[in-house]
Amino acid sequence: MLLQQVHINRLEINSIEFEDDIVEIPLSPGGEHSFEIAVINYGSPTNVYFSTSDNLKDHITFLEDNPYVRHEEYVPVISHLPIGGEEFVKGEIYVTVGYGSRTSGFSIKIGSEKSANISVEVDVDDHITVDNKFEMNRNSNKGDSGSTAYSIKSSLDVSPRIALLIAGVLIASFMIYFLSTQATGIEYEMGFYPAVILAILFTALIMYLFLKLPINK
Repeated sequence: MLLQQVHINRLEINSIEFEDDIVEIPLSPGGEHSFEIAVINYGSPTNVYFSTSDNLKDHITFLEDNPYVRHEEYVPVISHLPIGGEEFVKGEIYVTVGYGSRTSGFSIKIGSEKSANISVEVDVDDHITVDNKFEMNRNSNKGDSGSTAYSIKSSLDVSPRIALLIAGVLIASFMIYFLSTQATGIEYEMGFYPAVILAILFTALIMYLFLKLPINK
């Protein structure tokens, strides 16, 4: 099957002309198509070199890529689309004459351009969306509970300055009480349980200050 005609040396030496600027080959993945390119020479016999753009190297095979053309030669070509590959490719076939002095090309399309542009619609299950929303709300609730626990912990945390102030108030109260009893001569006996509670509080404050103050760090 003749698919393209190439005219060389017709307008001038090493000139290149194509019968068609764009050639289309309808193919399905896994299919092959054989065709011929006619090269017509209007000048002295010469070699003509055929090549393709990089994206067509796996889709175009020249059975003879450097024919010697006296007047007219036919170059057999095979086009193919591999299974599982692209359904449509577009590139260039180049013709070089004059031993590399001039190169020109024409476009070639292989496959179905419409099938390559078909969009695929995906249905989204509503249950998946609901589950995702539930998961997001649950994670949000976890974050809220964590922040609440942190705020409670922060509110219970007593700074060393406040603890030092409380200890100072207790010590000052005890000293005032002791000095007032000595000055007035009034004796007051503290009960056992109040004394134990006062001792525990005082010891706890001293230990807290010992652990929290930056003296030990």
